[in-house]
Amino acid sequence: MDKHPAWPLPAGEMAQRVREHDWASSALGPIQQWPVSLRTTVQTVLAHPFATIVLWGPQLVQVYNDAYRALMGAKHPAGLGQPTRECWPEVWHINAPIYERIMQGESLSFEDALYPLARSGVVEDVWLTLSYSPVRDESGNVAGVLVTIFETTPRLRAETALRQSEERLRLAVEVGELATWDWDMSTGHIVWSREHFHMQGYAVGEVEPSYEAWLARVHPDDRAAAETALRQAREQHQDYDQEFRTLLPGGSVQWRSAHGRFFYDEQGTPRRMIGVMRDITEQRNARELLEHKIRQRTHVLRQLLARVESVQDEERRRIARELHDGLGQYLTAVTLAVGTLKDAPAERATREKVQRLNELMQHLDRELDRMVFLLRPTALEDCGLGEGVAAHVRSWAELTGVSADVELHGLDGERLPAPVETAVFRVVQEALNNVAKHARASRVSVSLQRRGGQLAGSIEDDGVGFETSGTPAPTAGRTHWGLVSMRERIEALGGTLAVESQVGEGTSVLLRVPLR
Repeated sequence: MDKHPAWPLPAGEMAQRVREHDWASSALGPIQQWPVSLRTTVQTVLAHPFATIVLWGPQLVQVYNDAYRALMGAKHPAGLGQPTRECWPEVWHINAPIYERIMQGESLSFEDALYPLARSGVVEDVWLTLSYSPVRDESGNVAGVLVTIFETTPRLRAETALRQSEERLRLAVEVGELATWDWDMSTGHIVWSREHFHMQGYAVGEVEPSYEAWLARVHPDDRAAAETALRQAREQHQDYDQEFRTLLPGGSVQWRSAHGRFFYDEQGTPRRMIGVMRDITEQRNARELLEHKIRQRTHVLRQLLARVESVQDEERRRIARELHDGLGQYLTAVTLAVGTLKDAPAERATREKVQRLNELMQHLDRELDRMVFLLRPTALEDCGLGEGVAAHVRSWAELTGVSADVELHGLDGERLPAPVETAVFRVVQEALNNVAKHARASRVSVSLQRRGGQLAGSIEDDGVGFETSGTPAPTAGRTHWGLVSMRERIEALGGTLAVESQVGEGTSVLLRVPLR
């Protein structure tokens, strides 16, 4: 009987798993029947501080320690007691010749060897440093393989990235893309590369490298910003990253991009700064040209949008006029005719039908008035933006049952430009539509104020609100298209529109339009 029923002795997850594993169903047999050589090796493996595994018997059955478990990935815990060929089939072609040599009594080691392991279900390149040793049984024959492993993947990847970065920097300096400097922030001594002299408009050795010599070439309009950025980087222990113009002898102006890093002593005093500088003149010129073209295109698009809005508004006027003057007159005539039938002698059933027809005609007349109002409110046409908005808000409140108030200032004088009146009215209309559909509000306030050379407005509700910072891009069927349309209308006039909202705290639509 085993004198130590708690064998193996070391504490840890793998020692516990070895004690509890069903070894009787494995090629090694019951743990009580293991030879002393195997028990001694397993005891050593489990107590080893490094990732270690013993492969025992003809099938090379695996027993490993806690450190090795981390290398197993998803193959743990099934890998305990499993033949290594079944556990690591993806590298058997690499390991089989090695194991044959070890079973012949050799000891081998490999440094930073590449293994394509599938420890997480996907094959990945893993670099390992390994040592293989034969393990002998009581008769002196090799019965197993002892493997100790160090994974070097993170170190090698870091070293590779560093070498690549250094090579890119070396090539960039060699081809003249980068100018470098090394500033000692303790002695004031600065070392400039050859390209740094050239970018500053100096011949090599023409001046002693210094902060003042660098600043003298910075464009006067950019000096304050460049100095401030440098000072803030030093004081706040941040990287220096700045774009500025260099004014060269002869008057030519070029753009530079400078990036530097400060190094500090234990007291936090800056002792050294190393940096690089690039010529970005072509990039800046290209960017400015692109921005100019974008501004031009935006201007043209806004003009087109304003023209489209004008055409659409004129079409609404025409349709509203035809509905009112044409269909409205016919509807009035029919309503009068039906009204005369109410007093004519007729059977009760006929009179009831005439009464119902008269009610339907009146409802149709009201619906026609509503459609005409939505297309082009008469108050907006006849009296201007203030009266038009006030009339629309009153009608909207009656239809929705939501309490609404209107505040108007400075709109009782001369009329505003027609494009302004139309755009602002449509924004108010769209904002109120959104409130009715989505806000679940109990109160809405609309304000329009004419102050000096601009018109300011707001539409505020006390509804459910929404998270503006996470508002996704407009998609079909989403209300954000309404916000985009509102903003485009106002921006087409050279104005601005902002939406402020928080969940549970309502929404505010704020607009400003210049009156030119």
